Amino acid sequence: IEADLVLALVGRHLGLKVAEGQSKGVSVEELWPQTRTGRAVTRTVQDVTSGVKNFTALSAENRRQVFAVLAHLLRPAPPELQEAEVRMVVRFLEEGAQTDELLPWVFGATQSFLRAGGQNCRCVWPRVFDLLLRMRSGVECEAPSVDAGMDELAAICERSRRHLYEEHLGTRLSELTQNAAQELWDEHSANRHILETLMRNAGAAGAMHIGRLVPVLARQTSPEDASIPARIDLLGLVHFLLNEQDPSITEALREHSSAVLLQVLIPNCTWRAGQSNNKIRKGGMVCVHSMLQRRLIPPAALNAAFADLLPILKSCLDDSWAPDNRMIACLVLTCTLSELQAEISGEQLREVYPELLKRLDDSNDKIRQAVCEALSVFFKCLPPKWSRSLYEYILRTLFVHLDDPNPEIQQGVFAVLEAAVHQDYTTFVREAQTAAGKSSHPRLCEELARLGESLRKSSADEEGAEELAMD
Repeated sequence: IEADLVLALVGRHLGLKVAEGQSKGVSVEELWPQTRTGRAVTRTVQDVTSGVKNFTALSAENRRQVFAVLAHLLRPAPPELQEAEVRMVVRFLEEGAQTDELLPWVFGATQSFLRAGGQNCRCVWPRVFDLLLRMRSGVECEAPSVDAGMDELAAICERSRRHLYEEHLGTRLSELTQNAAQELWDEHSANRHILETLMRNAGAAGAMHIGRLVPVLARQTSPEDASIPARIDLLGLVHFLLNEQDPSITEALREHSSAVLLQVLIPNCTWRAGQSNNKIRKGGMVCVHSMLQRRLIPPAALNAAFADLLPILKSCLDDSWAPDNRMIACLVLTCTLSELQAEISGEQLREVYPELLKRLDDSNDKIRQAVCEALSVFFKCLPPKWSRSLYEYILRTLFVHLDDPNPEIQQGVFAVLEAAVHQDYTTFVREAQTAAGKSSHPRLCEELARLGESLRKSSADEEGAEELAMD
């Protein structure tokens, strides 16, 4: 069977017109052999163009059959498909790839095409790779099989799959992000899946595009009008990038971390009604935690964003129905305070401490342990001569929780009090001695009182030594 005739018929079944002169079997099919009478040669032919139009595949089932037949007919037997035929087949595959449910059959035809086209596929490798990328980004085709197809294309091009991703990233990303910072993608668009697949597999080559990507992510994850699936998918991409260990990606994210936090993460961490929005808020907080854990945002930029971040942390800490949100908020607040020790002000700390003390009464002991770590860092952030009355109030609350029946909570609160003693030795010793008379565990209170007294004496001795040295 001649390839040009088969491709022409496939084109008509798909409703595509093949340009005249592109193949010799397009308009006329020879159905009868020629006959010779003397010098006269008679050939009976039939124009089947109008007849084939009746068989245009309109339903998904018929189109699946067309691609199944095409996959069967494209065989790696010599001669290989010519360049014009290669381009024609790619056009058919692109037509089929526009429908998600056809992708498995289009992929089967693509595999056969790569073997039938051989080296001639080089001239269209970006288009073929884009098709495979479309299949790789969805759930219709098995990822390992598509990866094998990409490897086959890479072998034809004498490169690796990673090189194809890197070379394809620049041009394809420009197309994907064009106007994407202003216009919202359709919910069913494959753009976000393709974007995610590209960035996850391009490695270090993606670093130079992070700056261009941030406004696109901000627009496409906007809580105001973006769909729930789009926000979930793209926050997953953000989490992947934040945890990517490649140095160039890390450096690029550090450069744009403030924009990622303010434009992408904080809007998606803000409370909105609905179970889906609650899951998105948790995902956004997990991303913030990853950013802080890896120290991707400078303390000055974090301090500038603290006014926007604090209401979100308060809301999550007070979320009675979602212990996961309370836990991640404790972890984020611990990292935030740790990063801002030199930047945070006394007034900001006044807003933080009530939320931390509330969590000491949480119904989940894991959260209570986590908030003890946050309180230990809190005391390290306190400036000298911070409000004595608030300091006394916090100490009294902590000494009450030192009597907790859970030994792990006792140990956690004891560690917090050890951190608190350095703020004001005299006040601490007085409160510890008072608590010892009421506590069911006076030994712990007395031990803390002795610690405070020892530190106070050491501090007084140091001050005396400094005065003598000055004299």
